[in-house]
Amino acid sequence: MPSSPSKFDDLATTSAFKPWTPPGPDDSRGPCPGLNTLANHGYLPHDGKNISFSQLYKALREVYNISIPWAFILASGTVLQMGEFFLSSPHLPLPNLHKLALHNKIEHDSSLVHANAPSKDAKWAPAHIDDELLKRLLDQAEAAAVDHGGLTPEDFGEIRALRDRAALSNGPLTTVQARLAWSESTFLMMVLGGVDEKIKPEYLKAFIGEERLPIEEGWVRPAKKIGLRIFNDVVVRIKKAQISWEKANPSEKA
Repeated sequence: MPSSPSKFDDLATTSAFKPWTPPGPDDSRGPCPGLNTLANHGYLPHDGKNISFSQLYKALREVYNISIPWAFILASGTVLQMGEFFLSSPHLPLPNLHKLALHNKIEHDSSLVHANAPSKDAKWAPAHIDDELLKRLLDQAEAAAVDHGGLTPEDFGEIRALRDRAALSNGPLTTVQARLAWSESTFLMMVLGGVDEKIKPEYLKAFIGEERLPIEEGWVRPAKKIGLRIFNDVVVRIKKAQISWEKANPSEKA
């Protein structure tokens, strides 16, 4: 059974985290920096293999302060979509983090920091960070920090619009994939943005570029639980900002 709410409430007041250790050559990592970071800090198995629902649920709550219902949905959705059943294990484990790179399952084209899959019908998409895309995102974060203190949900709407315009050579995202793309940006905002909803470039560089909790840079665990309602509110803001930017900046190909 998952741990009691009070245990995780107590963890919200502490800044003590497990140390970061980069992955070794035999460790599995996928395209999700949030899960890779959890493995690098030892909240998921460091080898990135045979991850159970309970391990994922606990890590999401303990490190990112995600609410009980939302952590349950995220953990169960991941293992049900990507897990494998073994007679020796009743837990339907996620066999390894790299499996999240299966194309058009949870992964999708137009990632902010990953190149597209080589073709629409490809089995696997790149799991490694694309240096050029990461630099572009960090440049956008630096510009936002100079202008108004950090990346906001509205900035992510513009960033997503620009990325979609450049990346969707394999065809448009489905409705579900678009929702996942907005949700990925929302996750970054909720975990890294703090009460001001502004992400510092150095936080983004550590979290995505190094897949490390940006503790040294001054980041603290979200003080307020990340619940489904507030998460959805930010998804809607990013979606509206993207639509607004696209209307104000029509594509020449349209």
